[in-house]
Amino acid sequence: YCDLPGHHNFITPAMTSPDWKGPGWYRFANNSVMPEKPPGSGSCGASAGGWSTGKHPETQGTTQIVTVCFQWLEQECWRSRQAMITRCDGFYVYYLDNVPECDARHCAVPDK
Repeated sequence: YCDLPGHHNFITPAMTSPDWKGPGWYRFANNSVMPEKPPGSGSCGASAGGWSTGKHPETQGTTQIVTVCFQWLEQECWRSRQAMITRCDGFYVYYLDNVPECDARHCAVPDK
């Protein structure tokens, strides 16, 4: 959510997850994971959906530094942020930064 001059008027507080507390460690609900390929423009409840350009770590207890790209229209990496992904016992946790623009969100998809 953003309430800054010059930003789109259609942005509402509903676009921000109620669980978002700013930069920090997060676990996606329902064992979901961040996608490792562009989700498509307009995905994930926002204009720009975030996806990991790096792979999820396979070994429990390891952390991978990745780039999260935000896809806008045909631009697969319109904006980006650094993140960390840690493999836990059967799930992942993510250190996520604030999204680069008000109309962007981190995406989550079912784990394979």
